[in-house]
Amino acid sequence: MESIARNKGSNGKRNCDKLHIAGRRLPALAHYFSKQVLKTILLLSSLALGALAPAAVEAASSCGYASHYGYGDGFAWRTMANGRPMDPDAMTTAHPSLPMGTKIRVVNPANGKSVNLVISDRGPYHGGRILDLSSGAFSRIASLGQGIARVCFSRV
Repeated sequence: MESIARNKGSNGKRNCDKLHIAGRRLPALAHYFSKQVLKTILLLSSLALGALAPAAVEAASSCGYASHYGYGDGFAWRTMANGRPMDPDAMTTAHPSLPMGTKIRVVNPANGKSVNLVISDRGPYHGGRILDLSSGAFSRIASLGQGIARVCFSRV
């Protein structure tokens, strides 16, 4: 990144069109913020982006508890976060942050059963759970009567 430069005009006021970051002028930011504030904003932004990257990688494979939804809970055929109706028998799942359309493989380590699913909704909204599987998907790896099951998943 190139240096941040700001010059004062002959009248002692900030010269807003002299702020350059990576070779580009940022007059709007220079008008509102001092040089030190802009440096702090850039530093914090870069730190935040670096801190989020490991979280995204970590979210791509994880183990924890999964629940199911679709039958008897009022969610069947309601619109999901991707805009489509929730088919309880479809091979779909909800995850809080993975992009819509991401394909994952979910494995129940207790019995070794697995299923390939597509992220199509957001959730779960109950603490301690990492996925909400459609009832059809959940029934392939565990009994629906169980309610929740310990699972591991990874991107396919």
